Amino acid sequence: MTKKPTTELSDQAYQWISEHPLEVAPDDLRWRVDHSLLDFETTDDVDPAREVIGQETAREALLFGLQCDAPGQNIYVRGPRGTGRLKMVTRMLEELSPKTDKKRDYCYVHDFKRPDRPRLLTLPAGTAKKFCKRVAELAEFVQQGLIKSLDSEPYVSQRAELKEKFQNKMQAISEPLEKDLAENNMALVSMQQGPMTVPMIFPVIDGQPVPPDQYRELIKQGKASQEQLDLFKQKFPEFQKRLKEIGKLVNEAFQEGADTINEFNEQAARELLQDMASEIVCRFDGQGVKEFIGEIVDDAAENRLEPSDDGPNLSELYGVNVVLSNDDTTSRPVVEERTPNMMNLLGTVDPKWGQGGMAVVYRATRAAGDFDQTVALKLILPSRLSEHWRERFLQERQILASLNHPYIARLLDGGVTDDGAPFFAMEFVD
Repeated sequence: MTKKPTTELSDQAYQWISEHPLEVAPDDLRWRVDHSLLDFETTDDVDPAREVIGQETAREALLFGLQCDAPGQNIYVRGPRGTGRLKMVTRMLEELSPKTDKKRDYCYVHDFKRPDRPRLLTLPAGTAKKFCKRVAELAEFVQQGLIKSLDSEPYVSQRAELKEKFQNKMQAISEPLEKDLAENNMALVSMQQGPMTVPMIFPVIDGQPVPPDQYRELIKQGKASQEQLDLFKQKFPEFQKRLKEIGKLVNEAFQEGADTINEFNEQAARELLQDMASEIVCRFDGQGVKEFIGEIVDDAAENRLEPSDDGPNLSELYGVNVVLSNDDTTSRPVVEERTPNMMNLLGTVDPKWGQGGMAVVYRATRAAGDFDQTVALKLILPSRLSEHWRERFLQERQILASLNHPYIARLLDGGVTDDGAPFFAMEFVD
């Protein structure tokens, strides 16, 4: 018989307890599923639940926060471990796929005014790779085609006209002196003295200019007279003075002609580059693009019009280094990082550590919340992207992958950049 509890209960409650024993049978301690109620054979036939169960309020709040356009604001998700916080946030971001019109591509280029500091260009999303390709084509033309174009018509004929014009001007300056010298049996002769050509006045015997020291030999041979030599010495100082004055005028005219031809070459080079440069500036409306392309044109017109074997590689000097390129121009990226500082999100690449004839090597660092790693990143040079050099580079990478020696740096990873340039990462040995 059930003993009446000491706590106060209503008669009705006491009556119910008396009629229902508090003992539970062992088989009733666990709830069992009635399999007949299920419309599948195994759990493989059931789609997994996409949503976090029991977090409707949190889900609604998170959905509201993600749909708000509030730059600079953040959502803080708090809760015990194992409650599915990260999974819920990640799935909601994937489902929503938030869009933006503020995505931009970023790339570094050479700053001609401050060569020690690269310039950051900001481009519309999805255009950095195309911009890189167009600038590479411009650099190739400057390196290989600009001088050839200037050595063709109509530029050759125009330069010849300028040269003839200034030669006539110099001739007009020196002609009166040459006429007076001829009337006094003298002539102007250009003599090579080291790297320079110097005009000199010689006496004339039988229609031929003769150096003064040879003139004395002719006197001994009876082919010239002492009186002619004395007359030459008497008039020589006056003509020499005039020669110096005229020589100064001739040099000024020569320099004026050289400057004019240089200006013509620069202007012609700018005209040849104008179409390509204007097309790039109009097509890629990014911050700093117009200034950068203008500096390339200035550098090419002022410094790249003479053939040079030891000049810089213009593919590298003018090259565009893409830092961020967005193939998807509207979707916001979803990055999962438990320690989201700048280094962990982006990693670091130090300045160029070494360079050979085929590739350049950088010291690169990945620093994440769980591990840090420094590697030597070897990237083929832009000027070596031909099939021949690419094959050699890939062969080197394959050989390195097959080696295992304590004194040889191990290959860690390899791949191809967005621009199609192969690379590989290996152990960094300082």
